[in-house]
Formats: sequence, structure tokens, C-alpha cells
Amino acid sequence: MIAAAGALKTPPASIASRYRAWLADGTVFLVPFAIIVFNTDPDPLVTVLSSQLLALLYFVIFWSPLGGGKTVGMRIYHLRVVGTDGRPLSLPRAFLRYVGLFLMQLSLVGVLSVLLDDQRRGWHDILADSLVIAE
Repeated sequence: MIAAAGALKTPPASIASRYRAWLADGTVFLVPFAIIVFNTDPDPLVTVLSSQLLALLYFVIFWSPLGGGKTVGMRIYHLRVVGTDGRPLSLPRAFLRYVGLFLMQLSLVGVLSVLLDDQRRGWHDILADSLVIAE
């Protein structure tokens, strides 16, 4: 278990619970966005850029102390993202984690990295020195 002076004794979240939380976040985020897009018919570039900006704000805020380290999906499945020292992620580290997540989703190897790490950390977790734990 990764911990600073034994501070973090909580087990890492299961892959299944992380996936379910990810699906829940997708639903919370995408359904309202899709309703807006389908009712306003914006330019495709505006759609892509605004969706990325909204996703960045959603995840960075919820992963940081402002959101308690929990997105809506993580709250449903009792998960929390923390630094490997057990402390909440700062806003810059939450931003770094989002950048890593964005890049990881571009590669199947990046997505599969969660399956290969003994702490179930993906590239985004390694980049931000973070860990998703079960509560």
C-alpha cells in the first residue's frame, strides 16, 4: 500500500467500482450536455471545445478539495481520489490528473494500464501521484 508514514491504509478501489463511477459521471455530464447540443445545433468545433472545457471543470473541481475528492459517480460508489500520501489533491494536481486522463483515453494501452498496476492506477493517477480509494 502506498503511504507516507503509514498514513494511507485504505484499499484501492476495485476496477469494477471505478468503471461504474465513470459510467455514472458520464451520464451526469453527458445527458444535460446532449440536450443542450441537440436543441441548439452549435458549430461542431464549439461543441467539442465546450464539452472539453466543461469536462475539465467538472473533474478538476470535484477531484480537488473543493469537491471533496469525489465526483458524483464516486459519491454513489463510495470512492475518493487522494494523493498517494492520503491527502486531497490540490487544484494543480487535479488538473494534471485530468490532462493524464485525456491523454490516456487516446490510447488503449493507457486505458489498460489500470489493469496492470497493483494499486489500480492509470497513467493519469501516476502522472498526478494519485490513487482512487474505496471508502
